[in-house]
Amino acid sequence: MNLRLDVLHQCQCGAQVDARGSHSFVCKQAPGKASQHHALNDVVARAFSSAGVPVVEEPASLCRTDGTN
Repeated sequence: MNLRLDVLHQCQCGAQVDARGSHSFVCKQAPGKASQHHALNDVVARAFSSAGVPVVEEPASLCRTDGTN
């Protein structure tokens, strides 16, 4: 998934963002990262659900116990 940006710009972390916009997927300071994550989860969950596959978005059993993501 790549986003085509017409204007190159500098991220708030200081990195140069290229025309594909892929920096936002790895930057810890990227605005909207959580909303992008939840939107993608929703799309995937709807696809599985429409195919008749039971879906549980991010079940608690998948969380790590060491506090990292």
